[in-house]
Amino acid sequence: MFFSGMKNLLLPSIAGLLSLQTLSAQSLPTPSTPTKPSTGKLGRELQQLWQQQKQKTAQVGQKGASGAAASDSQLLITDGYVSIQASAEPGQAQELLSKLVALGLKEGAVLGPVVSGALPIEKLDQVNALPQVRFVKPTQKMPTKAGKVLTQGDNTQRSALARSTYKVNGAGVKVGIISDSYNFLGGAAQGVKDGELPGVGNPSGLVSPVEVLKEGTAGASDEGRAMAEIIHDVAPGAKLAFHAGFNTAPADFVKAIQALTKIGCKVIVDDVSLLEPFYQDGPVTQAINQAVAGGVTYVGAVGNYADLAYEKPFSTSNQPFRFGPAHDFNPDPNVVDTKQSIVVAAGATVSILLQWAQPFYSVTGNTSKAATSDLDIYLLNQQGQVVALSDATNIGGDPVEFIRYTNTTTSNQSYDLVIEKPNVTDATGNPAPNPAPTLFKYIILNGPGEAGILEYATKSATVYGKDNAPNSISAGASAFYNKTTAGVPLINNFSTLGGAKVLFDINGNSVSAPVRKKPEIVAPDGVNTSFFKSDIPEDTDTSPNFFGTSAAAPHVAGVVALMLNAAPTKTPAAIKAAIIGSAQDMDDPTTTTFDTGFDFRTGYGFLQADKAVAAVRPAQRASIASSKLSVAPNPAETQVQLAFTRDADADTEVEIYNTWGKLLQRQPVHVHAGENVLQLTPNLPGAGSYILRLADRPTENTHLLKP
Repeated sequence: MFFSGMKNLLLPSIAGLLSLQTLSAQSLPTPSTPTKPSTGKLGRELQQLWQQQKQKTAQVGQKGASGAAASDSQLLITDGYVSIQASAEPGQAQELLSKLVALGLKEGAVLGPVVSGALPIEKLDQVNALPQVRFVKPTQKMPTKAGKVLTQGDNTQRSALARSTYKVNGAGVKVGIISDSYNFLGGAAQGVKDGELPGVGNPSGLVSPVEVLKEGTAGASDEGRAMAEIIHDVAPGAKLAFHAGFNTAPADFVKAIQALTKIGCKVIVDDVSLLEPFYQDGPVTQAINQAVAGGVTYVGAVGNYADLAYEKPFSTSNQPFRFGPAHDFNPDPNVVDTKQSIVVAAGATVSILLQWAQPFYSVTGNTSKAATSDLDIYLLNQQGQVVALSDATNIGGDPVEFIRYTNTTTSNQSYDLVIEKPNVTDATGNPAPNPAPTLFKYIILNGPGEAGILEYATKSATVYGKDNAPNSISAGASAFYNKTTAGVPLINNFSTLGGAKVLFDINGNSVSAPVRKKPEIVAPDGVNTSFFKSDIPEDTDTSPNFFGTSAAAPHVAGVVALMLNAAPTKTPAAIKAAIIGSAQDMDDPTTTTFDTGFDFRTGYGFLQADKAVAAVRPAQRASIASSKLSVAPNPAETQVQLAFTRDADADTEVEIYNTWGKLLQRQPVHVHAGENVLQLTPNLPGAGSYILRLADRPTENTHLLKP
């Protein structure tokens, strides 16, 4: 899931002064539009938390009573401490850190203008009085990118073939994993004993234990261990390291990248969701770029949000909601609709992240390069009652709001979204300008099985933040069993859509940057692990199956380890180019024709490990020359013999193409050193000329004529 000596890295502390808890139902407002009241430096949610703590302390007569948020709060609270991110006034971050430490801040860290850490809930009110504080946000809980066992993806992406053909297993390469936890649940020792993981007692003699730098905390699922199992299957000779990074401030995630780099990881993979800017690179992206510049190949899970995003310029309806006019969703200029209908599945928790195209103060540290508009977001039930809202004071801070709401019923429910531009005041209480932003976007951080947009959908890009980092490799997902009849993998419907715009540099200046080609690659998911998730009917075993780009990304990381085993001096740019150049082209199913080459849903295509390794390894002369393929009889009726010689045993595949280069059939085979004769019964569409070849020797082919 989620860098020291980098003074220019600035923390996008964007969780916001947010109200994420379910509110007592409020009826729709009257047409009057009062000015939006100030929520102070703490914002609504932290203010409410402090009030709850104060009331509880009074009830038990105990000053140190542990605080608790509302039952559905998404704040990170442990033993009376709440995780916060406090943005300092310009140039006062270090002084603010000292003040907060004096109030009891634990694990304090400074990144740019932001101080993060865990603060005693009972001291929250004192933060409001600190002159060094500009605004404070809670660190929010975020959704994950998930979903004696061998991953089926090992064969699907042809990494088993790569190992046997090129005699690589990841030896000499250390892979770092950032996720929720590794051994919080306590199953790692059994995994080592069963050969699922490396460590002392591994039956294959792979005894280097996983190096755990920081373990996950309460609520973790050991998703990082499931990722480690996949990497160990693909690259069993690689060493592994782990650092928790889920539900953390960006400063902590930066530290995770730096720590893994420091211990020699040449590959880092994460599957973490963070609250980061849409339209600007934050410090995590900057840290990834720095790690890549230092020789680390960085792989990220692109996400599971499909195209569940809405992006438009703000269109003032002139119809007031609570504190100002609401956005008009209806593109018809003659009809106004201030509500957009969405659906949330039974029992699902929907997370909606709203941002607009203005710089983040918590990235720039510059008050003139910060949000100049204020928007609020509301979720209404079908009775017109507000069930969730986020109404941070944004001007001079960060252009972001975030809501999270659980449908506790047993059936799918429709809700309405309202985006409001409130009337605001300045520090003296006088009316202040609140210009409409030129562009805003919200992303529903759920898959299409959990939520959907029922009207006015723009199907916009859902990749953002570190997953849109220019120098990383972002992985989409395709279930290992889901292919066309011609053997071409099909993209999962939840795999995140690329094509996001970056409109500001790290200093908050407008830029005209090209849209980044994300994701770059698709890899398998739905694969077996020893413990993670649940079994599916699409395979014949009873092992649990791991879905999501969280499962796809470690497949890519394992292949990178094989590539570096074969070619240790290759740069991250060369590794990335080889993976892209060797991919099997895939189709975006939402378009009318086949998308040749790159597209924003499937990237450059499906990972082909053997071809990626071949693309980077030094040329080697074979000890025995291989013969060209020969076919008999030719022309053939139903059966054909394919003859050739090989210099070594290998697992490969016989491929049959039409003369336009379209793959029609693929059959796995094991070939031996010396002479091979394969008896084939092709299933072809009719008489004509076809091309046979072996996948590991694509330059060797022959025509099979079928009358």
